[in-house]
Order: sequence, then C-alpha cells, then structure tokens
Amino acid sequence: GTVANTLAHSTMGEVVVGNYDLAGQPGSGNGFIYNVRTGAFQVLDLGPLATLYGIWQNGGPGSTAYTLAGGFKDGDGINAGLLADYDAATGAVTRVTALSYDNKPGIVTHFEGITGVPGGYALAATTDAGAAFVHIDRLADGGFGPARWLAATNPAAVGLCTANSILDNNLVGIYHPAAAGVQSYVATLNR
Repeated sequence: GTVANTLAHSTMGEVVVGNYDLAGQPGSGNGFIYNVRTGAFQVLDLGPLATLYGIWQNGGPGSTAYTLAGGFKDGDGINAGLLADYDAATGAVTRVTALSYDNKPGIVTHFEGITGVPGGYALAATTDAGAAFVHIDRLADGGFGPARWLAATNPAAVGLCTANSILDNNLVGIYHPAAAGVQSYVATLNR
C-alpha cells in the first residue's frame, strides 16, 4: 500500500524511530527504524499497531546498542508499553517486552519517551489511568528488570493528562485544565 502520515518521533546517535500508516487502511499503523548512516529503513514486525516513540543509545557515542520504547497490541489484544533492544549494526530487535501500567495487564499503556538513568531507564507513559513515570533497571544479564510506576498526578488537570517526553527526572506533557483548553506541564521526580 501507499505510505501516509509518516512521523519521526525520536532520534539518538545514528538512528531515528517513528511510525507510519498506510493510506486508506485504518489500524495499519506500524513503527519504523531509520539508520541515518546507511540510509536504510527497517519496518518493525511485532504485530498490530506497533509504534516507536523513543530511543536511547546505550554505551554512548559510537555504540550500535539502543533501547526502543513505544507500544503494541500484546497477546491479550490490549495496547501495552513496548520496550526492546536494537542493534544498529545487525538490525536485530531483541528482548521485546510488553508492560502495563502498575504491572496490571488490561490497562492500556504506551511509552512516549525514554532516557537513561543510573542503572537503567526512566520512561514517560500515558495510560488509561493517566500519565506516569516508569523506572526500569538494566539487569546484570542484560535483561530488563521489573517496572516501577509512579502516577504523575497533576492537581490542575480535569480529565486528560498525558506524559509526552522525559529527560532525566523531568516529565513533560499536556493536560486539560478546569478553565478549558490545553496546557503543558513539567513534573520533576524527586530522587
């Protein structure tokens, strides 16, 4: 089909991640990986509605090891947060992990951004339950540890509150205030 609505969401090192839809095919969304150095596109093959919103380069400049964040339909047909490793040298996507808010399957969850923190990652998540900080350790065997969730409570929000990106311990998003309209916010997690 014809590709439409292509959106690059995040970039780090030599890799760009994002999503695309196929024209005239609702629900055809899928994630892609673009290697700036080689000019190669790679389509994510993880099932329906896979998205990539964030990327983190592990090991610093020159490393080909990355961690990807986004979402996809898990085995239960519910959208779950997606965390996976990517090797830019080989194109391999490994350690594909589905995560749901507060470790409770059945809550729609999507990762919007990722940042490296000592010992692991901090992620921005938007869920049916609202916005959240997520911390995931990197284990000694290279795998992902259990997710620790913290709701990003915004007392000014009436209804929608999202988490759209994260850097270190600063989460940014948008919310609907009581006065109508849409406002942005930044929430800082005290360490």
